[in-house]
Amino acid sequence: MAGPLLVGIDAGTTGIRALVFTPGGEVVAQAGRTVPLERPRPGWAQHDPQALWDAACAALRKATGQLDRPERIAGVAAASVGEAFVTLDAAGQPVGPLIAWYDERPRAELDWLTREIGLERLHALCGLSPDPTFSLCKLLWLKANQPEVLERAVRWLNVTHYLAWRLCGEMTCDPTLASRTLAFDLRRRVWAEDLIAETGLSPDLFAPIRRNGAKLGQVTGESAAATG
Repeated sequence: MAGPLLVGIDAGTTGIRALVFTPGGEVVAQAGRTVPLERPRPGWAQHDPQALWDAACAALRKATGQLDRPERIAGVAAASVGEAFVTLDAAGQPVGPLIAWYDERPRAELDWLTREIGLERLHALCGLSPDPTFSLCKLLWLKANQPEVLERAVRWLNVTHYLAWRLCGEMTCDPTLASRTLAFDLRRRVWAEDLIAETGLSPDLFAPIRRNGAKLGQVTGESAAATG
């Protein structure tokens, strides 16, 4: 076989899949790994960020190991459930666990948002009916209950962009996943910085938005060694 190949990483609720495609859409290799789930309290759901990355690496190694020439891979992209995220410090190390998308802990923060910001304004700005799963609610929960996390954090990344960052070293977000945060101005396609500031969060926590499909960077040598 000859010609370029593409890799997709799909981070789901319970595990990660890696699929290798031809440009025409034919799957030529695939593999998956589960990601351990932690439930420290009722209604909480979280993962160890390193365990997530280790599972991604294992799935990629298994998939790339099925290829005669892994150097044919011309591009890698990731996708995930958008509301799950992890906070990172200035050295790029996780500050606490990765909070799962269906985690239920931020209900009080949702009540505050709907009371202080208002349902109509949130819907008009973000195009969403407020829900505790959205990233802004989770960030406000951290602010109220684990302020030391946000004191150390310089960025938060959802799972898609955490995996992309581990692969190439670029911290970004895209409009599709930004639209699942309750902090994205849907019409202007930018972070709603006035809203973010009103909640007491720093807009600097929010990664630069890049269009879907944009080339973010080259796979680093370290990640190439870990993934095949």
